Amino acid sequence: MFCPNCYNYKDFELRQETETIVVRGEPIETISTITYCNHCGEKVWNDEYEDDNLLRAYSIYESLHPH
Repeated sequence: MFCPNCYNYKDFELRQETETIVVRGEPIETISTITYCNHCGEKVWNDEYEDDNLLRAYSIYESLHPH
């Protein structure tokens, strides 16, 4: 995976972190999987994990606001 912060192809570390994602104007706290570059230590966007993080936040929102 390419790191746009340090312009290297390096190994990456996955961390589980508490994150607040705004869903329909409401902040939803969830545990997200975040990708970090092992070379520079910066967060790196990873489509696969970010999609999962958003789906998890929407699922929590839906459980708080059942139809």
